[in-house]
Amino acid sequence: MTKLPPMEGWTLVFAQMPRQFQHLLAERVDFSDPPEVYDFAIAEAMKSNEMETKRLIDSGFFEKVILTEGVILTEEACSLYHALTTVISNYDLRILQAVTNSQRVWPEEVTEWEMSRVLNILRSAAPNVNRLNILLQRFARAPYPTVRSQAVRLIGQAYRQESWFESLMRDPDPRVRSNLLEVIGEAQELSPFLKGLVMKAAQDHHHRVQSTALFVLAKFGDASAATRIVDLLSHQEENFRKAARWAIRALAALRTQARRDASAMSVPPAPQQSPTAAPLSAAEPAAAAAPGTVSPTGCESNIAAAETELVITDQETA
Repeated sequence: MTKLPPMEGWTLVFAQMPRQFQHLLAERVDFSDPPEVYDFAIAEAMKSNEMETKRLIDSGFFEKVILTEGVILTEEACSLYHALTTVISNYDLRILQAVTNSQRVWPEEVTEWEMSRVLNILRSAAPNVNRLNILLQRFARAPYPTVRSQAVRLIGQAYRQESWFESLMRDPDPRVRSNLLEVIGEAQELSPFLKGLVMKAAQDHHHRVQSTALFVLAKFGDASAATRIVDLLSHQEENFRKAARWAIRALAALRTQARRDASAMSVPPAPQQSPTAAPLSAAEPAAAAAPGTVSPTGCESNIAAAETELVITDQETA
């Protein structure tokens, strides 16, 4: 939804304000020629020490601006949220509670848009997920697949309880399962438990889940997974072929980045004046990948073969 004209946005916000605070807004906003809601809100957030602004904070005004559909754009909501976190302690918890509070029945009386908006804002801020985990778990069980998918990605940044992973891998929505696999793939290593979970997902009947699982396995050096991705290029269903092309390109990008990192770390030796200095051997191994970089070593030839096969299939379908 696009942003409403200023007066319409103000009307929505004003109607939600407690009566004892409505006069405060009426005193501070010229409703005959109202400013953009965002412009007013961000300016007030910067004046947090003023008594009137503190009263606006107490009224829940900022949460209503952020969480009312059509009032401000997502990027504006993120900017306002970031400003508020610098002046209001635990504002991440506060905005979650604005959606999950007991004044409304969860999840029946909370819209999908509201849930999605608050998760988008939190993802932009990299919050302390462990501290918010109990509330975020409610979003992971929401009736909306898109919301569950967003919550999984957010919680997965910090949460590592095995039962949680297992339960989400049984979610009926493939987007949730696929996003969970992407979260797993962002780790620096796979524990035996997670590897077993990903290997099981590689047998999933959904193209996105299966290809993402194979990508994660190949990323961590499973050559057979890279081979299976190549095989998917000739799958009878177009969705599987598209997913395979995505996985191959993603693996190729990882390999290229790993090589760049290794090259950047390589420092050429200083010139040696001594006649006894031994020349560098062409057989010396290449530099290792940069620390923290996951390189799909162990299946380099498979990835190269996959790239070649991808070029061929692209030419055939052109």
